Amino acid sequence: MGEAKKKSCPKCGASFNCLGENCWCEKFQILPKNLNFIRMTWDECLCPSCLKEFAENKEQLKEI
Repeated sequence: MGEAKKKSCPKCGASFNCLGENCWCEKFQILPKNLNFIRMTWDECLCPSCLKEFAENKEQLKEI
């Protein structure tokens, strides 16, 4: 695993550790269209709680 970096979630403001490559976030299975929405909306990583919301959302988000 990579070296942990303290980050702040741009969606909710929560603090969390990012490990870079091979990070905990890779365990989340997010639909490709929803993943694209995340990437287009925020420049930084989201926290575990926010990513979990997207992973549990089985419906794809509408086009932005």
